[in-house]
Amino acid sequence: MDVPIDPHSSRALYRQLADELRSKIYSGELKPGAQLPTERELMEQFDASRNTVRLALGQLANEGLTVSGRGRGHFVRASAPLLFLATRSESPDRRANTANDAWTTDVTAQGRTPAQTIEVSIVRPPQNVASLLELEEGETTALRTRLRTVDGEANSLSMSYFPMSIVATTEIVQPDDIVRGANRVLAEIGHDQVRYLDQITARMPTPDERDALRIGAGIPVHEHVRVGYDADDVPVRVAVTVLPADRHIIQYELANAQ
Repeated sequence: MDVPIDPHSSRALYRQLADELRSKIYSGELKPGAQLPTERELMEQFDASRNTVRLALGQLANEGLTVSGRGRGHFVRASAPLLFLATRSESPDRRANTANDAWTTDVTAQGRTPAQTIEVSIVRPPQNVASLLELEEGETTALRTRLRTVDGEANSLSMSYFPMSIVATTEIVQPDDIVRGANRVLAEIGHDQVRYLDQITARMPTPDERDALRIGAGIPVHEHVRVGYDADDVPVRVAVTVLPADRHIIQYELANAQ
């Protein structure tokens, strides 16, 4: 039986209603993919105003617990967070045992369905990327931008920058998918990446990122920046990946240093 919200509580009415619905989601009473009661039903169940109900539903959406569609109602988010395997994905062992790129391999291994659309352009990179690649002023890069989807839903944005001085005559500058991955192309031309430097920040998404990834209000993103260095310690790639925080768990594996 639903507990009526308490108008005398110091806790705002919409927060009380959000607490009640949240507890049902966490307990499994409302399962992933399940539709929440309609606004009218919630108003009647909890003796609440329409505004209170809408504020409560907005709170759950902001937390990434629910999604909504125009005219379709509100649903418990169906997809479990995706593991972003930050160390294992590009390890030599992993690359040696698959013909596909690292991200596709890792998503498939989790029982999910990956897909991506790719755009390729020749650009002068942002100053921070140019600095990480140790480029001279005016030098250009090949930029491979990928909008990635998992199970048909927008999942992440990945922007990989490669110095044109290295990749100008390779597949990397072509507007096609590279099934074996751009990293293998780098290795084939003598620039295998032997170490990485990672930077991870948390921030709010830009309007373009919010639209492309369909990010709900109030949900931050992780920005994962990876610089890849070859055996001569030359930076040969900067990958910037934007990961909505409600859809990802970033996982690292560290060997025990003796």
